[in-house]
Amino acid sequence: MEGFEKDDYETVAEAVIKDHILVHLQNDNHAKFNLLIFMLQKLYALVDQTTSPDNPDALQFQEALLPGHLITVFLKDRIQDWLQKSKRLIMEEITKNKSFELNNSLEIRKFLSKYTTSVGRAIETLIKVGRANSQSMLDLPQREGMTIQAERLNFHRYISHFRSVHRGSSFAKMRTTTVRKLLPESWGFLCPVHTPDGEPCGLLNHMTSICRISSCYNSEGAIKDFQKIKDKLLVELVRGGMIPLLPKMEHTGPPEVLHVHLDGCIVGSIASAKIEEVVNYLRRLKLLAHPATPEDLEVGYVPLSLGGAYPGLYLFTSPARFVRPVKNLVSLPDGETRIELIGPFEQAFMEIRCPDGGDGGRKKEFPATHEEIHPTAILSVVANLTPWSDHNQSPRNMYQCQMAKQTMGFCGQALKYRTDVKAFHLQTPQSPIVRTATYKKYHMDEFPSGTNAIVAVLSYTG
Repeated sequence: MEGFEKDDYETVAEAVIKDHILVHLQNDNHAKFNLLIFMLQKLYALVDQTTSPDNPDALQFQEALLPGHLITVFLKDRIQDWLQKSKRLIMEEITKNKSFELNNSLEIRKFLSKYTTSVGRAIETLIKVGRANSQSMLDLPQREGMTIQAERLNFHRYISHFRSVHRGSSFAKMRTTTVRKLLPESWGFLCPVHTPDGEPCGLLNHMTSICRISSCYNSEGAIKDFQKIKDKLLVELVRGGMIPLLPKMEHTGPPEVLHVHLDGCIVGSIASAKIEEVVNYLRRLKLLAHPATPEDLEVGYVPLSLGGAYPGLYLFTSPARFVRPVKNLVSLPDGETRIELIGPFEQAFMEIRCPDGGDGGRKKEFPATHEEIHPTAILSVVANLTPWSDHNQSPRNMYQCQMAKQTMGFCGQALKYRTDVKAFHLQTPQSPIVRTATYKKYHMDEFPSGTNAIVAVLSYTG
């Protein structure tokens, strides 16, 4: 490792553990040890065939890479590279010139200014062309294709850019189709029909109309204090029956006791007989807007099963997660039902019914605890604009999502002064005769579609 050539093995080992092993736990070696033991237990369960492996292609185990997070991490990488180069120059100067003084601010500033402009150029290149020139590759499988140009060909295409989620350009070159499959875990989060045909099919998806990404801001617009949220949440967990994970304290594993994870850190354990009560208690606090449970808290309870997912209680409060609203059927003291935000991880183990009258094959001994807000909530904004979509073939709904984004025409009073690419002046706006409720909800008449090329085909062979 660079910079540790003269250090002993213990110092190097501490640096490796700090910077390369379970970095989300920062400098808490005790938490890292506990998580490694948990991973080892899970590995033994997989070998014994008492649990199933996690699917990395399922949305249940994925998060979104937000633009702000990408730029921040890339900026950190470029600054680290700049500091390493400046350090190398200063060390070479000290070796050559014995009279060099580190207290001379003018000399130090001269060395630091040699590579300063490279940081700004790298950020500009990332935003302009989407190329991330990084030595560490930022733990991403691709260097290019990080950004796309928001085309104003029409309003449908423009809004789709900000609702799209791409798996990554590196997966487009793979021969396997497993990454393109629409898995059940994506229900309600990714639209099943709004994906292009051809090479990006299944890789470029769009979020549903009610899905959103969790952020660092609460419902009031203030920045969340995650440490305070975790401290309050731990208090409520202990009150519900959790045994905190303390040093030199032994805990058994499943099936007697299930571990509790909070943002990837094991914080305690709960007896299997009490864990459902704790889950219901946390959901009740969410509905009552308790300060210990943010509205986008994900309560992922994996029950005991033979050959299924590894059991435990997994809680998530971090940003960049997919969340969507559903109706919680549990009545509160005021007799009303509330809307609850859920994530893809907990959804796989919940009983959610659709308001269309079907039971979805649910058994009577497992009554529904939640209900979908609307049957069309599984579709994206553009897909919701297609009338009679339930009477069409699914490929036709996919084609319509693309055709709606291909109409040419954009209206604006200052259009001739704009520098948008592919911005055609819309002179004859269209308004459909048959429209869905979504068309009125989003006031699409104020954002009219463009003009399609019309081809008439006359059949004379019967």
